[in-house]
Amino acid sequence: MPPAREVGKRRYRQGFLDAIDACLAVNYFERPQSVAQLRQMLLATGKDPAGTDPAAVQDRRRSNWLRPLTAASLVLLALGTGYGALDFGHWGPATSSRNVEETNQVLASPQGQRELELERQRREADERQRQTEAVERRVEIEAEQRRQDALAAAAQAEVKRLAEHAALVRSLQAALSHVGCYTDEIDGQWDAKTRAAFERFAKHTKKDLASGEPTMAALYDVVSHKDHVCPLKCGEGTVQRGGTCVAKPKAAPPAAAGERPPRVTAAPDYDPHDRSRRVTPGGYVTCGRNGCQRVPPGCHAVRGAGGGGLGGKIFCP
Repeated sequence: MPPAREVGKRRYRQGFLDAIDACLAVNYFERPQSVAQLRQMLLATGKDPAGTDPAAVQDRRRSNWLRPLTAASLVLLALGTGYGALDFGHWGPATSSRNVEETNQVLASPQGQRELELERQRREADERQRQTEAVERRVEIEAEQRRQDALAAAAQAEVKRLAEHAALVRSLQAALSHVGCYTDEIDGQWDAKTRAAFERFAKHTKKDLASGEPTMAALYDVVSHKDHVCPLKCGEGTVQRGGTCVAKPKAAPPAAAGERPPRVTAAPDYDPHDRSRRVTPGGYVTCGRNGCQRVPPGCHAVRGAGGGGLGGKIFCP
């Protein structure tokens, strides 16, 4: 609220307004400490702040008859406040002591004892409820932790299984490639190409691999074969030679006009299986442990230089 010295400015004496503000001060020590001090503040004379302003003089004259009443009201208010404080100081402790005695009597009565017992039971029930809820929360937390641990273990096991599966597939692809049944990249993927190579191996070895899935038993079956199992399929313009596909040798140039091409005739005692013959000329057939091959005209086959067991490796100029 605004101070009295601002509200009553130019209508009341400054000392009178200051006394009102002092009585309304929040701090106890800033208020008048006795009736004599309050009377001195109310009746103190000082310079009229209104000066000779006609309007202020008119207002002051109009309110002069209220001054005695206001002063008397403030005096009565101060006296009543002091009396009330003295009365509270006289009767307050006695009343408090009397209330404490009455409360103790009520609590000592049978009804009070029953109420105390009910209150004690209620508090014990509340405590048991809190403990039960705490145990349930702890059980739920432990169950959730076990579930998370189980999921983590399952994920780790799946990662390990996939890694082992990829390693097994890579080993099986390498083994199938060694026996000539797989010609693609070794990538550890059990895809359609790898399945087809596995099925070709089973067909040519006449093994019953019904599962059609990579297993250690299937890997052992493939690794046990040291030589080629699947026939090599060469594309157009290539021929099988030495277990691989190589470009076909170029045909000999046609003979000039009037010139007969050389004709190679085999000797009557020529044996294509004779392994003591190291070089086989063009136009002859040479044989080895895996089969026979005809040496193209203009080329020659050298036994012991390779050739995949077909009687020698062919060299063309």
